[in-house]
Amino acid sequence: MYDKAGDFPGQQAPMEQPQQPQRKHSPGEMVEAEPSDGYYELSLASKIDNIPVIIAFIVEAAGFFRLDKHSLFDVRVSVEEACTNIINYSYEDSEEGNIDILIEKGKCDFVVLIRNYGKPFDPDTVDTPDMSSPLEDRKIGGLGIYFMKQFMDKVSYEYKDGVGTLTMVKKYSTVKDSPNGI
Repeated sequence: MYDKAGDFPGQQAPMEQPQQPQRKHSPGEMVEAEPSDGYYELSLASKIDNIPVIIAFIVEAAGFFRLDKHSLFDVRVSVEEACTNIINYSYEDSEEGNIDILIEKGKCDFVVLIRNYGKPFDPDTVDTPDMSSPLEDRKIGGLGIYFMKQFMDKVSYEYKDGVGTLTMVKKYSTVKDSPNGI
């Protein structure tokens, strides 16, 4: 189901501080937006079964914005990790919850905002994993967030008025600028 995504203020200035959406759909309802004014929107239920839908959405937006294949890999892994964490931890005590994803394209950056309405979790509070120890001696957890921070050029988090917003920015070259293309 397609719907114009006019609920995200600040769409004329993609890199400004994100503002909270005014939701016009019910929890669990999937809403996608046609590319409009340089952004895509997806809202869906916070369920692990929706990860493939989220990945397909990322790939579609990346194709529309002509993201090079190396940047697409980085964004795809980062978004999958972030959404999996939201599903597994933010809504662990609740049966219902939504994930809203907004993708904006700047001149040379691909911006992904992921919003959830569950428990707050700041990825900056997770210690950097020990990458030098043997695998069997390493503490479990934190590797996905580590990869997000390695793959993306900027990762920030804000929790305000019951809404957690993870913003990830990837600087990229377009397919025509990339020697290998997509």
